[in-house]
Amino acid sequence: MSACQFNQLIYCFGGVSEANSKYHNTIEFMDCSSINHQDFNSEIEKHNLFHLEWEVIEPKNPSSVLFGYNFGCAQLNTSQIIVFGGNIQDFENIHNRTKTTRSTMIFNVRDNSIKYINGNEEETKFFDLETDKYCINEKDTFYHNDCVVYKNKIFCHGKESFHVFDMNSYSWK
Repeated sequence: MSACQFNQLIYCFGGVSEANSKYHNTIEFMDCSSINHQDFNSEIEKHNLFHLEWEVIEPKNPSSVLFGYNFGCAQLNTSQIIVFGGNIQDFENIHNRTKTTRSTMIFNVRDNSIKYINGNEEETKFFDLETDKYCINEKDTFYHNDCVVYKNKIFCHGKESFHVFDMNSYSWK
């Protein structure tokens, strides 16, 4: 799965189970606001730390785009998380393998919707070529999700390339 911090929440996208190779299309979050960053001296503090609950979100629109893993993701603004790249399940392949993608999606934490960056709920030729502005330049995976937000740009290191997303123009470089 891929995870990113959003204020005092942690959001997770997709994932694959090693036990049965089942791909997940879920979005989950955990509220970490109750964690006290002091030393955990008391048993109550230790107990509370290890009993935080994950909550599953049902996206308002189809989330088949999340049947995958190794997405990159980062907080985009006060209500959105950008989710990009990764390995997605290739439903056209009879062996159920994955394919690496260039697509970019926006998850809105207020209404639990996930859409492609151009506002469409369905993929429209983002996986290979047509709309370069809305895609990372090279197909890539983000195993460690190394993203840094600095001066209205998201800098991310994928397995294959280094990518920069301009938060003002909503475009990749």
